[in-house]
Amino acid sequence: NLLLIGAPSLNNVDPGRAYIYERTGPAAWTLRASLTPSDGVANDRFGWGVWWANGRALVFALNHRPNTSAPRGAIYVFAQNGAEWQQVQKVQVGTSALDVAQDLMVGVTTAGQVQAWQETGGQWMG
Repeated sequence: NLLLIGAPSLNNVDPGRAYIYERTGPAAWTLRASLTPSDGVANDRFGWGVWWANGRALVFALNHRPNTSAPRGAIYVFAQNGAEWQQVQKVQVGTSALDVAQDLMVGVTTAGQVQAWQETGGQWMG
């Protein structure tokens, strides 16, 4: 009964956000969390893509890059700890196309290379 919504900022001022809502009635939803990246900067487009995988929220930041020579694109993984949602991992994916299914993430880079990551023991490994 959780809904994950991405809100990539298009104003070039903040990195973007993702929101987790919980269904609390037949037509009622309550905001449970506002997710932001630990290292986000303006124009990251955090929230460009969102997925659920094994009870964790995965949020794609289309333009994030740790430095100017790194490829763009990162997935941030959030896990619930009690009533709080905390970032538990960041995966620098550098992809132009991305899909996530349960415990497998697959992407295609701008150079046309296929990359894959699998969740093992709560961590995404490439």
